[in-house]
Amino acid sequence: PVALREVRVPLETLYTGGAHEVEHAQRRFTLQVQPGWKAGTKVTYEEQRVSFVVAEAEHGTFSRRGNDLVVVLQAPLTDFLFKGSTHSVRQLDRRRVEVHFAPLSLSTTVSGEGMPFAERDASGARLMRKGDLVAHLYLDWSEARTQAKQWGQVALMLLGAFLFITNTSLFFMLVMAYSVARRQ
Repeated sequence: PVALREVRVPLETLYTGGAHEVEHAQRRFTLQVQPGWKAGTKVTYEEQRVSFVVAEAEHGTFSRRGNDLVVVLQAPLTDFLFKGSTHSVRQLDRRRVEVHFAPLSLSTTVSGEGMPFAERDASGARLMRKGDLVAHLYLDWSEARTQAKQWGQVALMLLGAFLFITNTSLFFMLVMAYSVARRQ
């Protein structure tokens, strides 16, 4: 019987390929990881009677869905609502990739920035391609609540200034009512 052992390989190594060392039964094995290997890829050493099954090690920034890389980014509420946002994401091979979100958009895709994979063309030749980088926008609603409160205060001040200019007596009547209500 062949011993089966799971090996957690970093996403960076699965992206770029390279050597990954494993120890089993007091022996060291070097797995030559190919770019784009997926979880479940099996490497067998018949003479040593051991098989290693590739598993993806958890990554702090990216997760993998098929051939796509998924990342979650944060943006201020005002950027989300009015102007959109641009983020610089450090890719697994250490390149910087610009990710642009349109206003009111919670998700965007950057083509060709995902995990590499091999496919065959019509003539049977093997081609290396890349999946997509899928970016999702996370909005911190506690921050949104704080921003809404600040905008409300600004709007209240502008309304107060407008009332003071157009109807001074109404302005002072509202200020008095507010001060009485605040004391209780």
